This record gives sequence, C-alpha cells and structure tokens, in this order.
Amino acid sequence: MPTDEHPPTVRERRRDDTMRAIFEDAYALCAPFLDPRNGYGIPLVHQAVVTLRERYPQLDMLQIYVLVQALQRVHRIRQRNAAGANA
Repeated sequence: MPTDEHPPTVRERRRDDTMRAIFEDAYALCAPFLDPRNGYGIPLVHQAVVTLRERYPQLDMLQIYVLVQALQRVHRIRQRNAAGANA
C-alpha cells in the first residue's frame, strides 16, 4: 500500500520528445482552429492539420494526427477549466 512518503511511481507512456518540445507552440498555433466558435459551429480541424504540416514538415501524417488529437483534448480541458474559473 503506498504511503504519502512513497507515492506510487507512474510509468511515463509518452516517449516522443520531439512532439513534447513542439506541443505548446503547436497549441498556440492551432487553438483558433479548435474553437467551434471560430468556425461554423464545428472545429476547423482540417485547417489545423494543414497549418501543422506547413510549420512542421519533418512530421509524418501519423504524428500530425496524434498531435491534432492531443491538441483537441487539451483544448477541451483548458476551455472547461477556464469556464469553471469564470463561474
């Protein structure tokens, strides 16, 4: 049983340091496309993909897909947290 002195260790699943290094820049770049209020009531995910392909040509399409999925998830969480803080 873990105690406060020895918290359980969590194995880090994410291993792509390149993606970690660019994540916040990619988020700032794509956040407007992920907000449904900026489109026709839906996120402009395709535009985010195009923008990331232009900015990071070294990434393959699988990496772009994974990055966009992570950006969408983080965007929802940050929007939810911001809405809760304003309430």
